[in-house]
Amino acid sequence: YSMEFSLIAAEQRGWKAEGVECSEFCVQYARSRNLTVHRGSLRDYPGEACSMDAITMWDYLEHSPDPLGDLQTCRSLLKKGGVILLSIPNVDSWSYRLLGKRWIGFKNIEHLYFFSRVTMGKLARQAGLAMERCFYHGKYVSLSFFLSRIQYYIRTRTLHRLVETIAAHERSQRISFYFNPYDILNGVL
Repeated sequence: YSMEFSLIAAEQRGWKAEGVECSEFCVQYARSRNLTVHRGSLRDYPGEACSMDAITMWDYLEHSPDPLGDLQTCRSLLKKGGVILLSIPNVDSWSYRLLGKRWIGFKNIEHLYFFSRVTMGKLARQAGLAMERCFYHGKYVSLSFFLSRIQYYIRTRTLHRLVETIAAHERSQRISFYFNPYDILNGVL
Protein backbone atom coordinates (compact mmCIF):
# COMPACT_ATOMS: atom_id res chain seq x y z
CA TYR A 1 0.00 0.00 0.00
CA SER A 2 2.97 2.36 -0.28
CA MET A 3 1.43 3.96 -3.37
CA GLU A 4 -1.73 4.85 -1.44
CA PHE A 5 0.27 6.38 1.41
CA SER A 6 2.31 8.40 -1.07
CA LEU A 7 -0.82 9.68 -2.79
CA ILE A 8 -2.41 10.67 0.51
CA ALA A 9 0.78 12.44 1.65
CA ALA A 10 1.04 14.30 -1.67
CA GLU A 11 -2.60 15.41 -1.56
CA GLN A 12 -2.22 16.57 2.04
CA ARG A 13 0.57 18.85 0.81
CA GLY A 14 -1.61 20.31 -1.93
CA TRP A 15 -0.38 18.28 -4.90
CA LYS A 16 -2.69 16.76 -7.48
CA ALA A 17 -1.74 13.11 -7.12
CA GLU A 18 -2.52 10.09 -9.29
CA GLY A 19 -1.33 6.52 -9.24
CA VAL A 20 -0.95 3.57 -11.57
CA GLU A 21 -1.48 0.07 -10.23
CA CYS A 22 -1.80 -3.35 -11.87
CA SER A 23 -3.54 -5.04 -8.94
CA GLU A 24 -7.34 -4.73 -9.12
CA PHE A 25 -7.52 -5.20 -5.35
CA CYS A 26 -5.12 -2.31 -4.73
CA VAL A 27 -6.93 -0.10 -7.25
CA GLN A 28 -10.27 -0.72 -5.52
CA TYR A 29 -8.72 -0.13 -2.10
CA ALA A 30 -7.20 3.18 -3.23
CA ARG A 31 -10.42 4.29 -4.89
CA SER A 32 -12.35 3.46 -1.71
CA ARG A 33 -10.14 6.08 -0.06
CA ASN A 34 -11.09 8.61 -2.80
CA LEU A 35 -7.71 8.42 -4.51
CA THR A 36 -7.23 8.68 -8.27
CA VAL A 37 -5.66 5.44 -9.41
CA HIS A 38 -5.50 4.08 -12.95
CA ARG A 39 -5.58 0.32 -13.48
CA GLY A 40 -2.86 -1.13 -15.68
CA SER A 41 0.81 -0.57 -16.33
CA LEU A 42 2.77 2.64 -16.57
CA ARG A 43 2.52 2.46 -20.35
CA ASP A 44 -1.28 2.44 -20.05
CA TYR A 45 -1.29 5.69 -18.06
CA PRO A 46 -3.36 8.30 -19.93
CA GLY A 47 -1.26 11.29 -18.80
CA GLU A 48 0.04 13.93 -21.15
CA ALA A 49 3.69 14.47 -22.03
CA CYS A 50 5.51 17.03 -19.88
CA SER A 51 2.67 17.13 -17.33
CA MET A 52 4.29 15.81 -14.11
CA ASP A 53 6.41 17.60 -11.53
CA ALA A 54 7.34 14.40 -9.72
CA ILE A 55 6.97 10.66 -10.22
CA THR A 56 7.52 8.17 -7.42
CA MET A 57 8.42 4.53 -7.97
CA TRP A 58 8.56 2.89 -4.54
CA ASP A 59 9.66 -0.74 -4.84
CA TYR A 60 8.50 -0.88 -8.45
CA LEU A 61 11.36 -1.04 -10.93
CA GLU A 62 12.58 -4.49 -9.83
CA HIS A 63 9.10 -5.86 -10.69
CA SER A 64 8.88 -4.24 -14.12
CA PRO A 65 9.34 -6.43 -17.20
CA ASP A 66 10.77 -3.34 -18.96
CA PRO A 67 12.55 -1.00 -16.52
CA LEU A 68 14.24 0.97 -19.31
CA GLY A 69 10.94 1.50 -21.14
CA ASP A 70 9.25 2.55 -17.91
CA LEU A 71 11.95 5.11 -17.16
CA GLN A 72 11.68 6.45 -20.72
CA THR A 73 7.90 6.76 -20.24
CA CYS A 74 8.49 8.62 -16.99
CA ARG A 75 10.98 10.93 -18.67
CA SER A 76 8.38 11.82 -21.31
CA LEU A 77 5.78 12.56 -18.61
CA LEU A 78 8.05 14.87 -16.60
CA LYS A 79 7.98 18.64 -16.89
CA LYS A 80 11.35 20.35 -17.31
CA GLY A 81 12.99 20.23 -13.89
CA GLY A 82 10.75 17.37 -12.75
CA VAL A 83 12.10 14.49 -10.68
CA ILE A 84 11.68 10.76 -10.32
CA LEU A 85 12.03 9.38 -6.80
CA LEU A 86 12.54 5.65 -6.49
CA SER A 87 13.48 2.89 -4.12
CA ILE A 88 14.85 -0.48 -5.17
CA PRO A 89 16.59 -3.40 -3.49
CA ASN A 90 20.36 -2.83 -3.62
CA VAL A 91 22.21 -5.91 -4.82
CA ASP A 92 25.49 -4.23 -3.83
CA SER A 93 24.63 -4.28 -0.12
CA TRP A 94 26.64 -5.93 2.61
CA SER A 95 23.57 -8.02 3.44
CA TYR A 96 23.63 -9.44 -0.10
CA ARG A 97 27.36 -10.23 0.19
CA LEU A 98 26.76 -11.89 3.55
CA LEU A 99 23.65 -13.89 2.62
CA GLY A 100 24.23 -14.60 -1.08
CA LYS A 101 21.37 -16.51 -2.67
CA ARG A 102 19.43 -16.33 0.62
CA TRP A 103 19.34 -12.51 0.47
CA ILE A 104 15.84 -11.12 1.12
CA GLY A 105 15.98 -9.04 -2.10
CA PHE A 106 15.74 -12.20 -4.15
CA LYS A 107 12.09 -12.95 -4.59
CA ASN A 108 12.05 -15.60 -7.29
CA ILE A 109 8.70 -14.80 -8.84
CA GLU A 110 8.34 -11.11 -8.04
CA HIS A 111 11.72 -9.51 -8.71
CA LEU A 112 12.72 -9.61 -12.35
CA TYR A 113 15.76 -7.28 -12.21
CA PHE A 114 18.38 -6.46 -9.63
CA PHE A 115 20.14 -3.11 -9.36
CA SER A 116 23.06 -1.48 -7.64
CA ARG A 117 23.96 2.19 -7.49
CA VAL A 118 26.16 1.72 -10.57
CA THR A 119 23.65 -0.24 -12.67
CA MET A 120 20.80 2.12 -11.70
CA GLY A 121 22.94 5.07 -12.83
CA LYS A 122 23.63 3.35 -16.17
CA LEU A 123 19.95 2.54 -16.68
CA ALA A 124 18.99 6.13 -15.89
CA ARG A 125 21.48 7.42 -18.48
CA GLN A 126 20.12 4.99 -21.10
CA ALA A 127 16.66 6.45 -20.44
CA GLY A 128 17.94 10.00 -20.90
CA LEU A 129 17.99 10.72 -17.16
CA ALA A 130 20.70 11.27 -14.58
CA MET A 131 21.02 9.96 -11.06
CA GLU A 132 21.14 13.24 -9.17
CA ARG A 133 21.36 11.73 -5.71
CA CYS A 134 21.12 8.38 -4.02
CA PHE A 135 21.05 7.27 -0.42
CA TYR A 136 20.26 4.23 1.66
CA HIS A 137 17.79 4.10 4.49
CA GLY A 138 17.30 1.72 7.32
CA LYS A 139 14.55 1.48 9.87
CA TYR A 140 13.88 1.16 13.54
CA VAL A 141 13.16 -2.44 14.44
CA SER A 142 12.45 -4.22 17.68
CA LEU A 143 15.01 -6.71 18.89
CA SER A 144 12.27 -9.33 18.69
CA PHE A 145 11.60 -8.59 15.00
CA PHE A 146 15.32 -8.50 14.18
CA LEU A 147 15.92 -11.86 15.86
CA SER A 148 12.87 -13.42 14.23
CA ARG A 149 14.33 -12.50 10.82
CA ILE A 150 17.80 -13.75 11.76
CA GLN A 151 16.31 -17.16 12.53
CA TYR A 152 15.85 -17.82 8.80
CA TYR A 153 19.62 -17.80 8.36
CA ILE A 154 20.73 -19.81 11.39
CA ARG A 155 21.69 -23.38 10.57
CA THR A 156 22.43 -24.89 13.99
CA ARG A 157 19.41 -26.10 15.95
CA THR A 158 20.76 -25.03 19.35
CA LEU A 159 21.51 -21.47 18.26
CA HIS A 160 18.16 -21.30 16.48
CA ARG A 161 16.32 -22.27 19.70
CA LEU A 162 18.28 -19.72 21.71
CA VAL A 163 17.48 -16.91 19.25
CA GLU A 164 13.82 -18.00 19.12
CA THR A 165 13.59 -17.90 22.93
CA ILE A 166 15.12 -14.43 23.15
CA ALA A 167 12.89 -13.16 20.30
CA ALA A 168 9.78 -14.39 22.09
CA HIS A 169 10.72 -12.68 25.37
CA GLU A 170 8.65 -9.62 26.24
CA ARG A 171 11.72 -7.42 26.83
CA SER A 172 13.02 -8.02 23.32
CA GLN A 173 9.76 -6.57 22.00
CA ARG A 174 10.36 -3.32 23.93
CA ILE A 175 13.95 -2.81 22.79
CA SER A 176 14.35 -1.15 19.41
CA PHE A 177 17.28 0.16 17.43
CA TYR A 178 18.11 1.64 14.06
CA PHE A 179 19.33 -0.91 11.54
CA ASN A 180 20.59 -0.16 8.03
CA PRO A 181 21.83 -3.11 5.97
CA TYR A 182 22.14 -0.78 2.92
CA ASP A 183 19.83 -3.10 1.00
CA ILE A 184 17.37 -0.38 -0.09
CA LEU A 185 18.68 2.19 -2.56
CA ASN A 186 16.73 5.43 -2.89
CA GLY A 187 17.39 7.52 -5.96
CA VAL A 188 16.51 10.93 -7.27
CA LEU A 189 16.60 11.04 -11.06
